[in-house]
Amino acid sequence: MLSFPQQKWQVVRTNILKNVPRSEVDLITDRLYLGSWVAAGNKELLAELGITHVVSMLEIEPRIPDIIDKTNKLHIQINDTPDSNILRHLEETTNFIKSAMEVDENNKVLVSPRFTVDEERFV
Repeated sequence: MLSFPQQKWQVVRTNILKNVPRSEVDLITDRLYLGSWVAAGNKELLAELGITHVVSMLEIEPRIPDIIDKTNKLHIQINDTPDSNILRHLEETTNFIKSAMEVDENNKVLVSPRFTVDEERFV
């Protein structure tokens, strides 16, 4: 299981996400973000944040810009509804995120459901 040191969220968010609308991306840690499907397809935003990996959880695979290498994308095909069991994908998503962060300390991961359902915050 991933564990992260406690951060001063307001300071971290202000410094890293100063030009990003609150509705587009939420900072989980300094290298892990939760963002909308729109954010996952926004080449300029991904570049500005330094995103290197994307986990998407949608019915269809999103159009993630080519600045994200194909091997750095994980797509989980799942209905984005409150009754969908996303927890069955927890091990796969955790391993992907953990691996991305261990390979290079500069890697950053965006987790992108279509809508922000509370359970995604645990993936």
